Amino acid sequence: MNDNQRILTDSIVPLFYRFSIPAVLGMLAVASASVIDGVFLGNYVGAHALAAVNLSMPLNALFFGLTLMFSVGGMVTAGKALGAGDHASADAIFSKTMTAIAGISLSLTILFLVFLPSLIGLLGANDELYPLTETYISIFLYFQPLFMTGFSLSYFVRVGGKPNLAGISLLISAIANIVLDWLFIVQLGWGIEGAAWATGISYALMFFTLIPAFIKHSPLFKYQLFQKRWSDLKGCALNGVSEFSNELSVGFTTLLFNWVMISRLGSEGVAAFAVINYIVFFGLMVAYALGDALQPIISTHLGAKLSRRIEQILLITTLHLIVLAVAIIWMMLFEPEWIIGLFLDQGDGKTIEVTRLFISLFWPAFLFNGLNIVCSAYFTAMHKPFHSAAVAISRSLVLPVILLLTLPIFLGDTGVFIAIPVTELLTFILACILFREQKPAAVIIA
Repeated sequence: MNDNQRILTDSIVPLFYRFSIPAVLGMLAVASASVIDGVFLGNYVGAHALAAVNLSMPLNALFFGLTLMFSVGGMVTAGKALGAGDHASADAIFSKTMTAIAGISLSLTILFLVFLPSLIGLLGANDELYPLTETYISIFLYFQPLFMTGFSLSYFVRVGGKPNLAGISLLISAIANIVLDWLFIVQLGWGIEGAAWATGISYALMFFTLIPAFIKHSPLFKYQLFQKRWSDLKGCALNGVSEFSNELSVGFTTLLFNWVMISRLGSEGVAAFAVINYIVFFGLMVAYALGDALQPIISTHLGAKLSRRIEQILLITTLHLIVLAVAIIWMMLFEPEWIIGLFLDQGDGKTIEVTRLFISLFWPAFLFNGLNIVCSAYFTAMHKPFHSAAVAISRSLVLPVILLLTLPIFLGDTGVFIAIPVTELLTFILACILFREQKPAAVIIA
């Protein structure tokens, strides 16, 4: 029995942990590396370096969103084909997905490097933050093609029945990022330039860790450049459009947040938002990891028409998300000074004050954001892209923009801080309504 066939026959709880543990450990490693990135920058370079990296987040979101759109859509399509025993179709989807991602990543990298000054101005950098932002972005752009193709390979590794390999690649990347941060920032004193090189090199290592699984004698998927019916790729992109919309919307919302914070509170406000972003990123990466672990399982079970097992996987995932939410909220409510102290020096008085207020009002977002993310992932795996997009776009674009533009009018700065928690609550209500109509049994019978 091969690894893919075991997805349909293993007991549910061991199956859940076989896929979720590598995914969560890998994403925790990535999240930890990102947080440590912030710790090194905040303590050895300064709060303005944190703000500059935060200004680059919308650009990262665009690259990541495009990667997810094709990778997640391609993965669940390939998973459904594997569940139905059609390996040739799965290989074709893999080939088309990787070709598209390689072409898009190279094109965007060249475009952004040519128009870099205009790009940095669009991201909202003021005179104080412009040089730092330019230094950071100009370096990591060169590594984006390796990041996009490497991260896409990790999705196909999972659906190919090798979740441990995907987790190992993320772990290697994260450890390399931490070690190189220490070397470049602390030991060599390269500042924000060192952070950019550390991140870029760690991206490359993820790619080179995964590529052997696809070029060995018996590859997980067989790549062929020349394909027929490239229109299939449109279906994959459509199925992954919610993930793209979510990331693009997050990028736009971050951009809007940066504009609002820099206009109301200056560079210190953007730095405070950067600290909050690191906390949010850590929690969301675990939720995304659980969603990533679910998708190959659910899509394969969809192909085999096993609705009861899908329901059991969803229940186990929900229980783990509740535990995660309680742990993060406890930290934010009872250990806020410790969290702030990780990133900011005592000399950053104004930034610390803003961050403390931000944390005290932001914590309710974690009651709902993980559940919203996994619900969107579920809809994608069940080939319900419009339902998935409705949840994703609501929580990452429509509601945040509306609330960011209206709440501050009535509540001042407090309105800025509570916009995301209110967004997650309203999105959760929408997700529950949509799920009632699209339960596993109902989708499979239809």
